[in-house]
Amino acid sequence: MGVAILPDFLVREEIQSGALMVASPHRMRCEDAYFVVYPKRFDENVNVQAFVGWLRDEAGVYNDGVP
Repeated sequence: MGVAILPDFLVREEIQSGALMVASPHRMRCEDAYFVVYPKRFDENVNVQAFVGWLRDEAGVYNDGVP
């Protein structure tokens, strides 16, 4: 057992399935940023680009749609 402060998108499915529960109804906004770092040789890699796109989409949803 434990408590964690995480963005909703990281645990949305687990909360919906009942595997995890929300400990507090209070929300906390974070002014910090996330960074995706990968070797330059993967710039054109479709898998890397798909993952980065997914992260941006999820972060946009979490940040009220602000890119």
